[in-house]
Amino acid sequence: MTRDDEKALVTAPDLTTTHCPLPPLWRAASENDGFYLWDIHAGQGDGPCGVTDQPHLATARLVSALTEAAAGDAEGLIRQVRLDRLAGEPSYIKGQVLIRLRRDPHTGEIVRVCD
Repeated sequence: MTRDDEKALVTAPDLTTTHCPLPPLWRAASENDGFYLWDIHAGQGDGPCGVTDQPHLATARLVSALTEAAAGDAEGLIRQVRLDRLAGEPSYIKGQVLIRLRRDPHTGEIVRVCD
């Protein structure tokens, strides 16, 4: 599975089977004037990251990056962000974390993390 694989959502793990509540319903970026930031944190620092206005694309890229991460424990998240229009240089105002995933270091399975 690659980051641009249109079937990524079809092959993504079923994230509804855990015992923690589901994240808020995805809303179009135009409804909340924002974007979705996804990023990975692996054993030795930060990993891949990106920003998109499409929540399902952010999910697919997060799962793909976790799947491709080097062996070991890796964790990633998706959070809402908005462009800080008053900042001197481009930056984002970070909002709430919508979903947190991790890759099990022993099985390689992608699982939801409950806060």
